[in-house]
Amino acid sequence: MLDLLKNVSIDVNAICSNKDEAIDTLVSLMAKQGNLNDQDVYKQGIYAREELSTTGIGEGIAIPHAQSEAVNAPGLAAMVVKDGVDYQSLDNQPAKLFFMIAVPKTGGNEHLQILAMLSQMLMDTDFKDSLINAQSVEEFMDLINQKEAAQKAKEEEKEEAQKEFTGTYRLLAVTACVAGSAVAGALSMFFNCTLMAPHGGIFVIGVISNPLGYLFALAIGSVVRMFGLALLKKPLK
Repeated sequence: MLDLLKNVSIDVNAICSNKDEAIDTLVSLMAKQGNLNDQDVYKQGIYAREELSTTGIGEGIAIPHAQSEAVNAPGLAAMVVKDGVDYQSLDNQPAKLFFMIAVPKTGGNEHLQILAMLSQMLMDTDFKDSLINAQSVEEFMDLINQKEAAQKAKEEEKEEAQKEFTGTYRLLAVTACVAGSAVAGALSMFFNCTLMAPHGGIFVIGVISNPLGYLFALAIGSVVRMFGLALLKKPLK
């Protein structure tokens, strides 16, 4: 997210008395990045989105956004209104923490990806409160940097655990199959089943010296394999 949010586009001590002033301030912050080719057209896009439904999602957070031809490159602007402002939020509570998203008209669903990323981060109440209480732009950016790093480490740990799980499951599956085959082979020898073909399985039943004993051995081996898979799989749940 830090590649979209610049220091010049952050105000941690903004003063706004209503929703219109909040939008004006955020649009001005966004324009400081230099990624807008028409500030007024972009603002129209913001209001068009607000007409569909408020982007004041509640819990003191608002994320106004627009996908517009007035945007040259994706960007984020952020501000904190410590006393809060009436943004017509879903929970009817004042909004204090604002993120504004700008995405080019040709940006596809990029604004949705940014929204999802922000929503995931701001679900952490302590993180949200720390942003609201940030005393400087540098502190605000540091908090986001730390949160992103923590989320990335968590995702990498999850991926590594998934790889380990998959590899372990495959190993246990092979172990169970080998055990089943070994039992089937041992029983075949016990029943003096002579095989006159280079490959086994049910397809060679016609050339087995003791067909009934061979079928019994295969059945027992299959049962052992299934029980082995079931037993070895339990610890992984």
